[in-house]
Amino acid sequence: MYLPLIILLIVLAIIFVLIFYFYTKNRAIKNAHSSKIDRLEHAIFLNGNQIKFRNSGLQEYSFLKHNLTEVLVVQPEIIL
Repeated sequence: MYLPLIILLIVLAIIFVLIFYFYTKNRAIKNAHSSKIDRLEHAIFLNGNQIKFRNSGLQEYSFLKHNLTEVLVVQPEIIL
């Protein structure tokens, strides 16, 4: 008489446990993903600042002022 009710309760309990397990697993994955995205955005920001710094340095550098022919000397020890 109570067997169908017990089976129903067991099935509902299993469903509840599975839902709770996947909910917590999904939340952990989302937190890890969010943390990784934050780290990547920070790295992109730092790299963007480095690119801006280098570009400003290149804009201020006068290639005509410096004699590049003296710098560009053939180095026979370098084999290409």
